[in-house]
Amino acid sequence: MSKLLKHILGVVVVFLLTSALANAQQSLLPKPKETHFAYLDSKLKIQYTSEEDNFQAKVVLRMRKDSLIWVSISKTGIEGLRILVRKDSIFMIDRLNKEYKSYSYAALSKQLNFDLNYHLIECVLLGNMPLPQFDSVQLSQENNRWLIKQKEKNIQIHNYLGLQNALLEQLILRDEKSNSSLQLDYGDYNYYGEILFPHNYQINLQYQQEGINRATKVHINHVKMLFTNEALKFPFNMADKSSQENE
Repeated sequence: MSKLLKHILGVVVVFLLTSALANAQQSLLPKPKETHFAYLDSKLKIQYTSEEDNFQAKVVLRMRKDSLIWVSISKTGIEGLRILVRKDSIFMIDRLNKEYKSYSYAALSKQLNFDLNYHLIECVLLGNMPLPQFDSVQLSQENNRWLIKQKEKNIQIHNYLGLQNALLEQLILRDEKSNSSLQLDYGDYNYYGEILFPHNYQINLQYQQEGINRATKVHINHVKMLFTNEALKFPFNMADKSSQENE
């Protein structure tokens, strides 16, 4: 057998072994949960805590997947805030102060010193990994959990998944430019039909505003959940606003 033929066969064998090893490693990777549906209709209770405010409220949350998020926040049976989150902007009606506000993601990101977008907000609410694709290089084990380290632009992303079920238990995002961080802790997963969803979770946002360190905590507890293919309504009437602010 000529040296050239031996060299070619050696290359082929190495290629086949490498491919087999890569496929084997890929099959061992955890498969994180992804939530697939058309519409979501949910009722929940929240506990909101910040330097400026501390309150409990009832919330109605509706979502059209990959498109629209609608939120109504009420205290003592009276709606105080209605929010509409779209892919390009966020709109808010403050009924207590009779104000209407709209925010671009660029303006809101600058205000919070944290890079926000629609996809991230939706993933946070659903308990999904913001970047579902990853490889074995990004994967390790830490404190009896899978740890998947990722990066998107200037955002470091740490996903902590259960070893046995690959459910997202904790998500930590840190902005390298501002050092602001967003931490989500998910728990009490339940089946709603065929969809596995976290019943409660804790949101912790730490950021700087005008040189002052600020922290906001929100505890969310889902009371009623419905995933459906039937179209929902997202009422958002801005005709009754008495003042308007655009950012």
